Amino acid sequence: MPPLSQFFKAAGLARPLHAVIIAQPEARVAMAGNRTGWKPMKQTLKALLGPNLQRIRTAQMMPKLISKSFGLLERECPICGYQGHFTAEIHFPDVYRFDAVCPQCTSLPRTRLLWLAIQRHGLVTPSDYLLHFAPEKSVSRFLRPMPGRYVTADLMDPVADLRINIEAIDLDDDIADVIVCSHVLEHVDDRRALKELFRILKPGGKLLAMVPMVDGWPTTYENPEPLDREQRKFHYGRSDHKRRYGRDFLERLAEPGFAVEEVGFGGAESLAYGLLLGENLYFCRKPLLAAPAS
Repeated sequence: MPPLSQFFKAAGLARPLHAVIIAQPEARVAMAGNRTGWKPMKQTLKALLGPNLQRIRTAQMMPKLISKSFGLLERECPICGYQGHFTAEIHFPDVYRFDAVCPQCTSLPRTRLLWLAIQRHGLVTPSDYLLHFAPEKSVSRFLRPMPGRYVTADLMDPVADLRINIEAIDLDDDIADVIVCSHVLEHVDDRRALKELFRILKPGGKLLAMVPMVDGWPTTYENPEPLDREQRKFHYGRSDHKRRYGRDFLERLAEPGFAVEEVGFGGAESLAYGLLLGENLYFCRKPLLAAPAS
């Protein structure tokens, strides 16, 4: 682990907290006369150090952050059965989740949510033709043996079974029983993609969709201005994302004609399995007698 001095240097500080304080006579006087606890002392430090106080506190926490990135509490992976510490999931600039990645099968919170939803609700059967867009290895590994036919699809991945643009799918109508589309729609023109997914599902077919969502936002955020890669990171968290979804994502799912249900799990299971608290899978069913998508 790097010495603490490196973290102070990264924070723009040459010396640790006690050295900064001791170097200031007014701080020594204020603290020497303070016998009433931490809260008044904290106010004194804020007055003396200004914004440097938070930089110092951040630098002091960095060694703890590094060690805790390898696991805070023991969790259980429902996919591979591993029990123990999960590692952190880190995607700069805005994702840093403790206890997220199973070190044995590399499953993520969303992977385990998908697995639990499929198992508990019987969303995939041995007679199904399942089409899986942009398959993650940890998901594909457990999905492949479940349906009668399992086919992967991706526009860029050379190992996918089908090279398909999800916005213009070169497949016949009404062919798939189940489509899995996890963390794909935020990368594309989602309305065009959803119309295509609706079209290729059989009547009564199921779309299992997941996206990153800000659940407290009533509407999806899409900046109308052209954005470069760095600007997209700032606005959407990733350079290849096109929006941040709000609760109106359910309305977008319903537009082509899907009946939409949310599938999630409560506090006890979320904590035990390292799920993202409040995250849902969106179970979308094409009606048996589907009206043509407009």
